[in-house]
Amino acid sequence: MFIEMGSNGSKDVTSWITVPLDDDYDETVFEGVFVLDQSMYRAKSTGTISILVNNEEVFTTGEIDSNTLEAFPVNFNFGDADSFIILTEAHLAGSDFSYGFITEK
Repeated sequence: MFIEMGSNGSKDVTSWITVPLDDDYDETVFEGVFVLDQSMYRAKSTGTISILVNNEEVFTTGEIDSNTLEAFPVNFNFGDADSFIILTEAHLAGSDFSYGFITEK
């Protein structure tokens, strides 16, 4: 899944994706990796990606920008939650904020 937030100038943007969960899971641990898209490598936009379970933060990248080349492994237990949220807070500075989320399942 790749997510891109764009702007024709500078502005602050908050976006979230709600991932619904059902009772058909054998495990309650979710694993994956966040990576910045290559289009970000010289961009001036910055952002923070967080995961919320039951409105509590269980993961955050902290602020990332074009100098952030490492991947961010994600591993959290969602327990009996009905959903979790991928929250992105970005400052768009004349360029997009683009990232991907990869999961092995």
